[in-house]
Amino acid sequence: MDLPIGHVVTVLEEMGIFEDDTEPCFERWLVARLEGLAPGIRAESERWTRVLRDGGSRSLPRRKVWLFPNQVRPAPLEWSKCYDHLREVTRDDILAHVKMLHGHRRRDQLVALRSLSTWADRQGLIFREPTSRIKVGQNAYAVRQPLLPEQAKRSVAAATTLAARLVLALAAVHAARVAQVAARMLDDVDLGSHRLIIAGRARPLDDLTPELMVELLAYRRSR
Repeated sequence: MDLPIGHVVTVLEEMGIFEDDTEPCFERWLVARLEGLAPGIRAESERWTRVLRDGGSRSLPRRKVWLFPNQVRPAPLEWSKCYDHLREVTRDDILAHVKMLHGHRRRDQLVALRSLSTWADRQGLIFREPTSRIKVGQNAYAVRQPLLPEQAKRSVAAATTLAARLVLALAAVHAARVAQVAARMLDDVDLGSHRLIIAGRARPLDDLTPELMVELLAYRRSR
């Protein structure tokens, strides 16, 4: 009967005939995450990370134990250039850091920084919790912009089928989403007046899209 290698190692260790002296992957990963930090910030960040993994008042699911230190790292790395300890970090430092972030990156880093600063506050390592009253808010994604005509033509030329070319044109030129492309009907297109309806709104057609539509319809008729 085949046994898992982990079970075999455990049995051999209990019998005293095998000693696993390899460094745990967590320790190697943690060393890499703490590299470049000021000594004081490094020590405090290491304690917080170990609490996340080993348990405590701020323990987290295993997935976040790996995610949070990765998300926090850019801020302490920047602060290490001018600070020695987390207690020197102010609310303005937090705001200046997250100001350059958008969408899920802002949310993830702010949540992770709040976890670190809340833990440090409860341990008496900082004078005031710098992330308090800073709202995470909703993800602010950038507005999708259509490609320029030349960019759209290059993208369409890379497609191998007429259907794929039309889908690319609708996405690249008209910024149509997947569901909007899939829901297009023949009645949504008026080649005579050069109009196309997407998401309930009529918009002018470019030169490329109707050309691809006519080619695709001709191909379908021939079949």
